[in-house]
Amino acid sequence: LEAEDYEKDKTNVSDLNKGFRFIGNSPMFPKTYIPDIDIPTEEFIDDPLPNEMIVGTWDDKQFVVQNQNGFLKPIPRHFDSSITPRNIEQRMAMHLLTSDNIRLVSLVGKAGTGKTIIALACAMGLLGNGYQQVILSKPIVDMGNSIGFLPGDMEEKMAPWVASYYDNLDKIMPSQSTVGNGKRKESNWKYMLETQELIIQPLNSIRGRSIDQAFMIIDEAQNLTPHELKTIITRAGEGTKVVIMGDPFQVDSPFMDQNSNGLTYVTDKMKHSTLFGSVFFSQGVRSDLAEEAANLL
Repeated sequence: LEAEDYEKDKTNVSDLNKGFRFIGNSPMFPKTYIPDIDIPTEEFIDDPLPNEMIVGTWDDKQFVVQNQNGFLKPIPRHFDSSITPRNIEQRMAMHLLTSDNIRLVSLVGKAGTGKTIIALACAMGLLGNGYQQVILSKPIVDMGNSIGFLPGDMEEKMAPWVASYYDNLDKIMPSQSTVGNGKRKESNWKYMLETQELIIQPLNSIRGRSIDQAFMIIDEAQNLTPHELKTIITRAGEGTKVVIMGDPFQVDSPFMDQNSNGLTYVTDKMKHSTLFGSVFFSQGVRSDLAEEAANLL
């Protein structure tokens, strides 16, 4: 039998909206930082997208501005967060994550670019300031052969899958207290699980829910289908922000590829919405080895 790929709803990842554009030198950049002066975005770029950002230089200084309702506004350098952005991409992402008017954020990029830790840091900084809960989830898709049945209750079954969240929470909220003889440390964020400020949500039981005043983070979204991501995003109730992130070049599902997964699909379809913002990451910050492997392997 001659097999053909299913081409509908595919998005070429090389043509994906990056969320920002580099335009080089322009003497107009300093004027965007002057209060009460409105500079139309179309004086810089053609066909600007809602919440799209522009990066450029003038007089050996770098500027980052955003298209807001057709006009350019500078984005801040400092955020209400426990971490500081290491590069322009992280700075743009943290601006989207902390903006009240943006309800859906897509962070796309290779491993080691800092997507998870900046999303968690921004969520923790906003907890109690507009958001009552931080909801963490990710698809349960094995990389390679499955290890089979996992014993325990829901939290114990989900623990191996959400270990990446726990690793980053340990960095954001370092353990300080000791137990017993002083050799074992208790993570400072674990009490948040008991108070339901931090919730681990299995995706297979999310249908039918209406989630209000929550900061939802969905990692490894490249392993979700477009239909599954639509189901998750439409669970968002009043005051809820949804963050989807992942690496489209590391798809573990056997029925999807870099062009047909939910992450690239949603990033492309939502680009004209004023409630949406995205950043495509390319600068690795995890380690020299992680950066080399992401680029060469």
